[in-house]
Amino acid sequence: MGGCCGKLRGKAHDGKEKAKEKLGSGDNKKQSVQTPPAPKPSQYLKEDAQLQSSSQPKEAKKDVEMSVKEIVDHTIKNNRVVIWSKSYCPYCKKAKQAMFSVAPMDEVEVIELDHHPKGDEIQDYLKDITGGRSVPRVFIGGKFIGGGDDTVAKQKSGELEKLLKAQGIGKAVAA
Repeated sequence: MGGCCGKLRGKAHDGKEKAKEKLGSGDNKKQSVQTPPAPKPSQYLKEDAQLQSSSQPKEAKKDVEMSVKEIVDHTIKNNRVVIWSKSYCPYCKKAKQAMFSVAPMDEVEVIELDHHPKGDEIQDYLKDITGGRSVPRVFIGGKFIGGGDDTVAKQKSGELEKLLKAQGIGKAVAA
């Protein structure tokens, strides 16, 4: 199916595994990985606010007051295409790339759950309605169409474009 982060509740991929792989490969020269200095706490708050403002649904300020069920149901009902995602997830990136190859970006609502204040609870509710907690969870016209590999397969077969056209969505074709 192609998804990730279904069981890693609250944990983020930090790239340490890749750094370890790089250290173990290549010639026998001693290599080191330099880590940048830790940002100041105020910088975290500023960056977090920027990320949340750019990656939450249009109604993000209302989300804090809404129940998780209301957030998810409202988002799916009021957007023709919704991708529930995590910014660092490779399957999510594949799904978004496949989607944006056939749909304009402004027609797709992407919610990055790792930046959403109720991300874990939303993932739990998505499991209830789709049968899986992993991301991405992709909806078109209110219907769940699958995860990352499913979206890529539908894009390659032409089915994704047909589903989008049924919703009145598609990239402009030059006449």
